[in-house]
Amino acid sequence: MGQGADIGARPSERLTWALCVSTCDRPDMLELCVRHALGSTRMPSEIVICDASAGWEGHHARIAPLAEAAGVPLHYLPAPKKSLPAQRNHAIGAARADILFLIDDDAFLHPDCAEVIMQVYETDRDRRIAAVSASDGPLPEATPLAGGKGGASRAPLTERLLRSSFLMRFLWTEVLLMSAERMFIPYDGTWHKPTEEEVAAYSSSALFPVSLISGYRLTVRRSIALDEPFDGDLLAYASAEDLDATYRFSRHGWNVVAVEGRIYHHEALPGRLKRQQSSRLSVLNIAFFLRKHAGRPLRRSVDFGVMVARRLLAEVLKDGLSRRWLFPQLRGVAAAIPDSIRILLHDRATLAPFYDSIQRKVLGLPPAAATLTARARSVPPRSDFTPRA
Repeated sequence: MGQGADIGARPSERLTWALCVSTCDRPDMLELCVRHALGSTRMPSEIVICDASAGWEGHHARIAPLAEAAGVPLHYLPAPKKSLPAQRNHAIGAARADILFLIDDDAFLHPDCAEVIMQVYETDRDRRIAAVSASDGPLPEATPLAGGKGGASRAPLTERLLRSSFLMRFLWTEVLLMSAERMFIPYDGTWHKPTEEEVAAYSSSALFPVSLISGYRLTVRRSIALDEPFDGDLLAYASAEDLDATYRFSRHGWNVVAVEGRIYHHEALPGRLKRQQSSRLSVLNIAFFLRKHAGRPLRRSVDFGVMVARRLLAEVLKDGLSRRWLFPQLRGVAAAIPDSIRILLHDRATLAPFYDSIQRKVLGLPPAAATLTARARSVPPRSDFTPRA
């Protein structure tokens, strides 16, 4: 009997999972996200939401009856600041479950997704797996939606390209850089990823090894998320914050995709950055991560320069093929180059405030306040908050 079958036959450790969602000004999406989680064949033990909306109290009042009707404890937090990584960390700190589903507010779990993913963690008795990603799936039935890019059409296209000719895969991955591993630079020059054979020999579940995981479909052990928090120095939507965190997760164990655990990502449009801002920050954030974490700064700076050169070509093609004749993504990458050089040369001791000023310039935000607001300091008490067994 193979090792995977043996592990699958062992008595499973019963673990709990929490839905942890960071949101801002998208109550309709948030409600759908929560409804789908509560429609799971395996229910969450708790729901933790960190909301950066000015009217977060109203959103709380809208979500609370859903959790109450399902008998699932809800902890609704105002955000410490408008920063996706900071919101994620706030939710992680409030959660008590073993496994955290850190999905986006516009991502909807299929009914059996949580059950599939939790079985992966529970049969991993050696705790080799750090984080499990859901797989892209179609829109769950009877879900009223409007105003988004729609993730269902993208996933089949990607799968068809990956199964197509070598030339198509090369163009998709190496020329257009439609791969997280081509947009990110490992801090120590190493991808911490098992082989398909290692994963297949270890587990009987349908798993696929990856180096990085997109945030909208991310689950992780809470202990690892506490050891490796998201980078709270980033502001707003914080491009590549998920890649940075999951790369650091991979140093603690395997990152894998649960092939049969499906999630739909709607990619709701309101609240997203403009293309030029997003592409500019996607380059600047990588430069910031490298300066902050890289053990061999000079070598990683060379890698960064090669990546940016490839990005320039890729964005010319992507803007052109999409008939964006003002080339916003190309202009964003080009505009990031001077500040990226300054970041890579900056003293690490003062890197965070220096980069804060650059981000604010790109985002059009005022300078940072000298003190936290009362709202940023406020955290609702946990006296009535007890996770479900």
